[in-house]
Amino acid sequence: MLGAEALEGLLTGRERRTFEESFDFLWRVRHHLHRAAGRAEEKLTFDLQPEVARRMGWQGRGDEPAVERFMRRYFLVARDVGGLTRALSAKLEERGQKRALSLTRLIPRRRRQLGEPGFVEDHGRLSITAPDVFEAEPLRLLTLFQLADRHDLDLHPDAFSAVTRSLNLVTPKLRRDPAASAAFLDILADGDRPYRVLTLMNETGLLGRPAGMGPHRRPDPVQHVPRLYGGRAHPAGHRHHQRHCAGQAEGRPSHVVQHHRPDPRPAGADAGHAAARRGQGRRPGPA
Repeated sequence: MLGAEALEGLLTGRERRTFEESFDFLWRVRHHLHRAAGRAEEKLTFDLQPEVARRMGWQGRGDEPAVERFMRRYFLVARDVGGLTRALSAKLEERGQKRALSLTRLIPRRRRQLGEPGFVEDHGRLSITAPDVFEAEPLRLLTLFQLADRHDLDLHPDAFSAVTRSLNLVTPKLRRDPAASAAFLDILADGDRPYRVLTLMNETGLLGRPAGMGPHRRPDPVQHVPRLYGGRAHPAGHRHHQRHCAGQAEGRPSHVVQHHRPDPRPAGADAGHAAARRGQGRRPGPA
């Protein structure tokens, strides 16, 4: 593969396989997009998505149309690319081959204890003290993101990779743990940067990890949300994050992918509702 030698020592074997699968998938999408549009089209707009899905062999299953299954796969790949980009950039910064884009580059490189067992600040990023830190205590999967919010730290590549390797630890037992529910609600309700932290959780795969899912199954980022609190909703920032990752995946601006459902309301419904609301605020006139 093009540039394979440059990745030696930067990606683990698992990350390398993810990179190759994502690379292949996105190139095939781009090829079929050009063929479907009849020109060098670089925007996967919603009107072209069904045709690209058909050309790539996707089929509907039950009530789920082929285009929905295709786009779900697309956004999962885009999320993986975002995670790989984050890990790769951090490792290049450590090697001095890439300049850090934050104030952490002005901080002397050192390790700082954070007062929480298993975690440390390493070169301005939140890291772990051992590869098995989550196996020893699965609740630390959430503690990691609490600390990231509390100390305003990005994740170190070691911590990021450790989370992705430990997703099988999200079990029904962890979901029922009151401490896990409290930690997640703390991020949502009392966190200083909940959107940023939830985005990190989504990039690692923790946000959409259903309890008990096997390691070879891939979750639906829309249907499956954190089972730690038992709810069902779109992940926070779902549409914005999808557009952002999709743009990163092909090195383009993040607005080039469109993904939305048609508004089921009849034309003029908004105007009618607005008029009704205005009428509710008026005092009745004389008979």
